Amino acid sequence: MEDEHVKDGKRHNGLGRHLSTASEGETKGSFRRQPSVEIDDSLYSRQRYVLGDEAMKRMHRASVLILGLGGLGVEIAKNLILGGVKKVSLWDNQPARWLDLSGNFYITEEDVKKRVSRVDACIGKLRELNPGVTVEIFDGDATSPEGLKSLHGQFNCVIATEIALASRIALNRQLRSHKIPFITGDAFGIFVTGFCDFGDEFLVHDPSPEESRELLIGHVTQTEQGEVTCLEGYMHHLEEGDLVEFKDVRGMTELNGRVFVVNKVVSPLSFAIGDTTKFSPHEQGGIAKQAPKPKTVSFHSLEDSIRKPALLDCDLARFNAAKECHVSWIALMQFEEKYSRLPNPQDLAEVSEAIQLAKQAAQDQELTDFDEKFLQAAIRASSGQLNPLVATMGGVLAQEAMKALTCKWTPLRQWLHLDARDIYSQDSTVSILDDRYDGIRACIGDKTLEQLKNLKVFMVGCGAIGCETLKNLALIGVGCGSKGMVTITDDDRIEKSNLNRQFLFRPEHIGKSKSEMAADRVKCINPDMQVTAYLFRVSPATQKTPFNDEFYHNQHIVVNALDNVQARIYMDSRCVTNCKPLLDSGTLSTKGHVQVVVPFLTESYGTQRDPAENAGDSIPYCTLKSFPALIEHCIEWAREKFQSSFSMKPEVFNTFWNLHGPSTGQVLQALQKKSHLENVAIVYKLISAQPKSLQDVVKMARMKFEKYFTFKALQLLYMFPEDHVLEGGIRFWTAPKRAPIPVMFDPENKLHMDFIRSATALYAHIYNVPVSTSDLTMEKLKTLVAKVHIPSFVPKGKEVASVTATTAPTTNQSLSHSAEEAHRLADLLQSSLERGDFSATDTMSMHPESFEKDDDANFHIDFIYAAANLRAAMYRIDGSNRTHVKRIAGRIVPAIATTTACVSGLATLELIKLAQDLNKMTPERKHLLDSSVLTRYKNTFLNLALPVIYFSEPGEAKKTVLPGGITVSLWDQWSVNGDMDFTMQNFVEAVKDKYHRDVSTILQGSKMVYMPFMPGHKNRLAEPFKKYLDLPEEEDYIDLSVDMGDDDETMDGEENMVIWPPVRYYFRPAQK
Repeated sequence: MEDEHVKDGKRHNGLGRHLSTASEGETKGSFRRQPSVEIDDSLYSRQRYVLGDEAMKRMHRASVLILGLGGLGVEIAKNLILGGVKKVSLWDNQPARWLDLSGNFYITEEDVKKRVSRVDACIGKLRELNPGVTVEIFDGDATSPEGLKSLHGQFNCVIATEIALASRIALNRQLRSHKIPFITGDAFGIFVTGFCDFGDEFLVHDPSPEESRELLIGHVTQTEQGEVTCLEGYMHHLEEGDLVEFKDVRGMTELNGRVFVVNKVVSPLSFAIGDTTKFSPHEQGGIAKQAPKPKTVSFHSLEDSIRKPALLDCDLARFNAAKECHVSWIALMQFEEKYSRLPNPQDLAEVSEAIQLAKQAAQDQELTDFDEKFLQAAIRASSGQLNPLVATMGGVLAQEAMKALTCKWTPLRQWLHLDARDIYSQDSTVSILDDRYDGIRACIGDKTLEQLKNLKVFMVGCGAIGCETLKNLALIGVGCGSKGMVTITDDDRIEKSNLNRQFLFRPEHIGKSKSEMAADRVKCINPDMQVTAYLFRVSPATQKTPFNDEFYHNQHIVVNALDNVQARIYMDSRCVTNCKPLLDSGTLSTKGHVQVVVPFLTESYGTQRDPAENAGDSIPYCTLKSFPALIEHCIEWAREKFQSSFSMKPEVFNTFWNLHGPSTGQVLQALQKKSHLENVAIVYKLISAQPKSLQDVVKMARMKFEKYFTFKALQLLYMFPEDHVLEGGIRFWTAPKRAPIPVMFDPENKLHMDFIRSATALYAHIYNVPVSTSDLTMEKLKTLVAKVHIPSFVPKGKEVASVTATTAPTTNQSLSHSAEEAHRLADLLQSSLERGDFSATDTMSMHPESFEKDDDANFHIDFIYAAANLRAAMYRIDGSNRTHVKRIAGRIVPAIATTTACVSGLATLELIKLAQDLNKMTPERKHLLDSSVLTRYKNTFLNLALPVIYFSEPGEAKKTVLPGGITVSLWDQWSVNGDMDFTMQNFVEAVKDKYHRDVSTILQGSKMVYMPFMPGHKNRLAEPFKKYLDLPEEEDYIDLSVDMGDDDETMDGEENMVIWPPVRYYFRPAQK
């Protein structure tokens, strides 16, 4: 069916593209009265790729009111201010209390002693988070009738925490009448609550968080079904009812620029759009892309929803968990309504009264099968503050507020309850000491708090997750005891783009070490915390020092706060080797994960591998080189040109010169002695093209323009004219290949001159040609470029990259070592010396560029942006804006503070459980790690855009039964102590003596060290073992794969194929 739009699940015919107007999704406090805003890409680039520009601009025009500045309120405020809303107004009528110090990271002990109001204690520090956001105190009583009336027209969203239930209901009623979204939440010790009401009709412009991929079309049928078939490797992932938009279709041009409904999914590569019989026949090609599908969502009021809650279930192993939290919340709200405070955990009568209220609520909710122990724990701990749980809900509710402001993604409908029941012990002693730990003691007890205080934690990475995790650790007391320590490491430095998510840092910290500044800043949250900061990257290079085995043995728990898989796998291997618990968490846009790794019990991070890359996501070499079909192909090509021209080739030049020089005379002698020198062809071209003036550099840039965008097209068309036909009558230029058109240089075309300007700046830098800012003005460049003579195009006979080639030529193929080029370079140097251009003692060097995407003054993205769009124009591909080019070229991972807050909070909850079970995580006590322990832990997957949060038990470590009945898992490791004089026979006998097994083969990685059936291998037994090993300088051991077996251990007449535990061989006697 043609051009349909969807509303409330119904289809409506339309003749044009259906576009939701801005007013359809607006809430009160109209955005339209606000001036247009610009997005600071240097600050918001990562979030910009999550929300998109339209949503970001809506955020920049929005005002939010937050009631209640306890732990949850300040977490929400932090995330919204980092996100860049226009204004955040704060209201709170409470003084700072000791209990606040476990949840609110901006309140200090001095604030409590002086009874400073919570809002006054926080507002200055919240303002520091983002100077572009107005943060102010809301005057008056926002819960009074007069205050409620004043909200109309001021705010686009109101968030209420820590106010009476009657006030919330009245507030919600007032806001509903003016169509202003309302969010409320609470943090009651070991459980937290969130609720959303966006009104009877809330239009969501873009419900799906998934970024639409462009699909290359192979064929469209001219039938009543109108079947669209994508090219191989471009699975559409569409569903019936989805909307798709077409462009660049040749022949059936009626499709271009129009949106159609997917009537039927035919196969993973095909879908039907309805009757196309009246359209022109499809000739070739085209691109289809899923279009947003707006929908209207209805909500119930808070008053109605309390009685009939719509609950988001997160833990499928506990079907009643959300309901149990809900009745506990009702009970606590009723108790607070009666007494204006929460139950005293040490007053059994008050606790009992609140529990009876919860049971009555359970009866009203028809909840008969509930965990009474949880109800008791929830009531007793309700006055506490468990910041990791608070931070998680703070991330969720801040994201819901962003949905209310932007009309983007599916809102929460309507309740979310999360709990941490697994960390609470009914038998624990809870002391109230009027200190900063009262709030956390109420949740976990005295014993667990002392365990946390004396914990030794190693956290790798101090970026977004690292900053949030460090804050959480400080608030729950980790490393705050006499024996405790938090060790952090990060080799990176603070950049402006970090400030949008890494909330510990400020503009004045840009350029400083992340780990050092994080260690310093977290002391402001909890001065008791002991922190040691390193500036090293974890890798084999730092495995000898400082992060050796002894270092890991001194740690209790390792926390990954990393942003790449390679580093995660490395840390996982180090933790498995040293039998240390590991917490891994990560984010991608609104998605996040948490994985807990328990020694001897669970599988490791490296056990599960990511799925193979999609065929449609990888770019074959031939596509990149000569046949792009999408703008992404052009961007990757431009990035490759940048790397080749401004990084790789200058580095090759410097390496060549240092290897054979460093003086010019020495290089000349080397060339005269040897006719084959690696990379001599590249060096010759660089020297022969060396510019000596600004005019020379401009000429070089102009010639590159001609080569890339004019001559390249002419060469392809010379070899394959547009009407070129292959054997069998198939036209060469068929989808996905596009015939190029030469781009004729126009000095009045801004894109053309942008290429000249950026290329001029970059070539000048690598060749050390002085260039000033005034030299790069468009007026001067136009004058200089007009003087450049462009030779006529002369066709070449070389072949174009194979249509089926998937990889670039190898180094040996692409780099020439010919004697002719060496002679030419020698002649060039000799003639230059004779002319006196330089002396024999002079050295030569170039200045390679190191790609940096976030520096807008270095011309890196400027060059890639201009080159990519010029190549797109050459192939008649739609161009792209700078933001998209920067994301693809910079390999930028979309990120937002809300997701980071959630995963960091959930990971810290698992850390508390690990601390409670540490005494079981030793080889001697590992038998205590049974299935009952496993059920306490939770891995998490979440997507805040949907929203979904899934908890699951970690996978149990796979066990293997070896011959003789020995059971091992990935956590088992055998060891042999030797020395530098050990023979291979000594090693074999040591294994026999210690493990009573005969060695059959020895491997070091893929290297065959000992295989008896191999010629000469039996003679190795008497020789020094080290002779056949690759011994690292940075370590005292190596890990060997050793197969063992007895002759009588067979299966079906064949020797058992068994994977034995790795054997760690210590080859230095000092190592035990």
